[in-house]
Amino acid sequence: MYVRGRERLMQELEQFTVKKLGLCDICPDAFKFCDTLPSTKERLNRIYECWNRRKSRTGWREFVQSSQLTNHEICHEMFRHALKGRLKTYIQIKDLRHSEESNISFCHQSDGEDRVVTLSCSLMTIQMLEYDTMMFEAMRDEEDQEYREAAQRFYRPYLFSYVMELDEKKYDALKKLQERVAEESRRENNESDPYLWFACTFASNSEGSDISLDGYVVQSASRISKIKAPLYIKIEDPTTSRRMAKSILDVYKLNPSCLKDDPSFTQRLQQKLGHDRLSTIDVYKVGNGNCVYAQGESGDMSFFYDIGFHYRHRPKIIVPGKLYSYVESMKRIYAQKPSFFILSHWDMDHIAGSAAARKDFLDQDWFAPDCWDACADAKRLAQYLDLKNHLFLAKRPISGVAAGRCIGKVDVVSSAASPQILATYQFYMGEKARCDSSLPNCEGSIA
Repeated sequence: MYVRGRERLMQELEQFTVKKLGLCDICPDAFKFCDTLPSTKERLNRIYECWNRRKSRTGWREFVQSSQLTNHEICHEMFRHALKGRLKTYIQIKDLRHSEESNISFCHQSDGEDRVVTLSCSLMTIQMLEYDTMMFEAMRDEEDQEYREAAQRFYRPYLFSYVMELDEKKYDALKKLQERVAEESRRENNESDPYLWFACTFASNSEGSDISLDGYVVQSASRISKIKAPLYIKIEDPTTSRRMAKSILDVYKLNPSCLKDDPSFTQRLQQKLGHDRLSTIDVYKVGNGNCVYAQGESGDMSFFYDIGFHYRHRPKIIVPGKLYSYVESMKRIYAQKPSFFILSHWDMDHIAGSAAARKDFLDQDWFAPDCWDACADAKRLAQYLDLKNHLFLAKRPISGVAAGRCIGKVDVVSSAASPQILATYQFYMGEKARCDSSLPNCEGSIA
């Protein structure tokens, strides 16, 4: 009998949960550095293979029924396995080979310590790719509306990142490590990809690692926690980076319809802004960039310009496994009721707050520049918003175009009968030559 709707989704989640607990039974060496990277089809086959092997075992259904099967629990179980070194893990690191040394800002984090530079990186496990593959496919289902909507309600974007603190010696060592594999591991037909992927582990007894890094894990499926943990990187097959990048692209490929040209992007914004002009603008200093909340005079229109989190902040006291609460400003941010969002660009310090925000924040429309070069954690958020038809991307200019390209202007008028202009909103794209070396920062949107 064919099962539909929410029951169908819960059965698939049960299958995934059992597979997650039983993967070692199928492939004892699955978590070693030498393990090959499976394709999307192979990942799905593993889910059903393990399910068929274990479904007749005594106690599996009692376990599933007694456990709290939520997106939060599934994600944190995946995080826990990765942190204990039980899972095949990869790290997405910015390509440092072409970075201008003059733009690298090494600074003292505290008295008596060496100068360091912080680098934010996305972490990914095969398990996470399996989970996202399954859930995103459910959200695309054209035949079972209840099943599709159940998947959208159950899932929410999560983040699993690593913020490394590199002194000048460690920075040079990581750069040389990238040079060793760069030519073989570049993603085919996209030499502008700003990242490289490496196999890594948190297991301290890992043999043959090429470099060890100091930093902390930033993880969230509902609230953000920071955990200090050393990371070990190993160069395996030199094509790992290219194959991993392709897997990410396969899972997080956006619908081309969300990418808008200038007129349609502006027209959609016009609908959201309506005929309301701003009455208040609240600026919250929450990290490397500010989080801005703007509200119209009528109270019906309001929006966030970025929703950040102090993503690169180094906790003063870090105890493994301890959760860290937000500052008071984050509580005020989450108490707001925005009608839409505008992102300047997709760097994590501008969007990480969305991972712990109320879920209805993700039920609103989000306007942002194209995110082709965003990190994996940002692409996960973009994919979810796209599948819910809430993502509208503005086409980005070719790097080096004239500064301040206006991508749209919206006039707020008093009424159609008496069209007096009360306010004007203008949106621009930046220019690389007048900013730092970060492409997203330079080509982001400005309101």
